[in-house]
Amino acid sequence: LAEKLGMDPMELRLKNALDLGDTTITGDLMVPEVGVGIRACLEAVKQKLAELPLPEVGPDEKIGVGIAAGMKNVGLGNALPDSAGAKVSLESDGTFMVRHGATDMGQGVNDVMATIASRTLDTPLKFIRVHTADTHEDPPGGMTTASRQTFVTGNAVLEASRNVRQQLWQAVSDEFNVPVDQIALQDGVFVSRENGRALISLKELASNGHSFESDVTYDPPTTQAPGKHAPVQAQPGNPPVHFAYDFGAQAAVVAVNPNTGAVRVLRIIAAHDVGKSILPRNVTGQIEGGVIQGVGYATSEAYVLESGIPKTTKYKDLGLLRFRDLPEIVPITVEDPHPRGPYGAKGMGELVITPTAPAIVNAIHNAVGIWVNSLPVTKEKVLAAIQAKE
Repeated sequence: LAEKLGMDPMELRLKNALDLGDTTITGDLMVPEVGVGIRACLEAVKQKLAELPLPEVGPDEKIGVGIAAGMKNVGLGNALPDSAGAKVSLESDGTFMVRHGATDMGQGVNDVMATIASRTLDTPLKFIRVHTADTHEDPPGGMTTASRQTFVTGNAVLEASRNVRQQLWQAVSDEFNVPVDQIALQDGVFVSRENGRALISLKELASNGHSFESDVTYDPPTTQAPGKHAPVQAQPGNPPVHFAYDFGAQAAVVAVNPNTGAVRVLRIIAAHDVGKSILPRNVTGQIEGGVIQGVGYATSEAYVLESGIPKTTKYKDLGLLRFRDLPEIVPITVEDPHPRGPYGAKGMGELVITPTAPAIVNAIHNAVGIWVNSLPVTKEKVLAAIQAKE
């Protein structure tokens, strides 16, 4: 479209980016309670593209730059049940146990829950332990899908931690006749803010025979199902189809050899709206991991089936990227705090892979003027397209 209109591809996207008051193609009204961060992601990519000089390429290569943007729901939405539970308790050794049902597959959900509890209970992470995914001991977390755990399970941990904090501070206030707002927890010991006097430790409090715990089930904001044959009617006050969305934009810089069709992905700039970062380190890791998956999906990975029978039977035949194949990755965290997310957070696990392949395909077109519309974009496909064009 941008090419046909004679417009810069970035400006075309900015001109059409969703904003507050707009509706999605399914008729979902974009309101502050849902959030919309796509413009900020596009602007961040645009700025970084202007700042970074283009990489050097070989004498037989042509350089190309392509961009793409995407959005994805956080949570199931569509009026589907989407609750998650959490239990927080003070243990006999003076530490806090956080129990939840989400599976940590490496995305760092346990770190996120520990951090939410730590921040809410005003205590260092060394006092927080996490127990998860035991169906006998831990509250259910719902599906491990929809980039939902930070928002849904995170809110359950937040509420349970607030309840336990209130119980503890009130117990200390009653015991020592100190106003609740004058009590602080410092390295496992409650102290008076007024004079710094130590009152009682968490371990001592836990051994006094009192139970301090909270078991919470969190239900996310109400959503509605889209119509079966038509978009929902976007009206102010109506529930949204999804209570939050992730937004992201990426730019790919590639080198293409027109003589062989070989493509090298040199750089990916990836800007993603996460609401508010609970753990910036984990957000950066999610962006980098999603980009790597996206580059493999775009350029090399193939799972071959013939008559329903897998022909790709070994990892080495999947076309997974090697370290030597990885491009420079420039991760950019865009923060647009969600009003109902835990400390403003949303989620981002799945969206990052979305813009990578189209950005690479657009970059190849920018370099040599051809379109390849099937993945992976192998050198054979690129060369065939170049020859067909010529």
